[in-house]
Amino acid sequence: MIRVTSPQEVKNLVKARKQAGGTIGFVPTMGFLHEGHLSLIKKARETSDFVCISIFVNPTQFGDPKDYSTYPKDIERDARIAEQAGADILFCPDAEAIYPNGEEVTVTVNARTDVLCGASRPAFF
Repeated sequence: MIRVTSPQEVKNLVKARKQAGGTIGFVPTMGFLHEGHLSLIKKARETSDFVCISIFVNPTQFGDPKDYSTYPKDIERDARIAEQAGADILFCPDAEAIYPNGEEVTVTVNARTDVLCGASRPAFF
């Protein structure tokens, strides 16, 4: 299994596989892989020539910075699991690689923040 951190490097690898006529299976994750992830990797392996899994714990998805800092992360464990499940490439960028200019967009939600997820997760929106 190839491990990369650069978005450009993963783009080059995928492009080369596609140009060679291969099909790509992609499984995006936030890591700390479990059986659900494994079933997706295995399905991608069955239906694709090349399987790419990403592990990116996106800091912009967390309302409370404490939640981000305590989110479970074990890239070595996840790499072993991904390889055993049949992944060909593990793409694990850091936040700077994904957001080289920092956060560029801010969205403000002014209404309906008190229903569904907003009702039980006040910082979600």
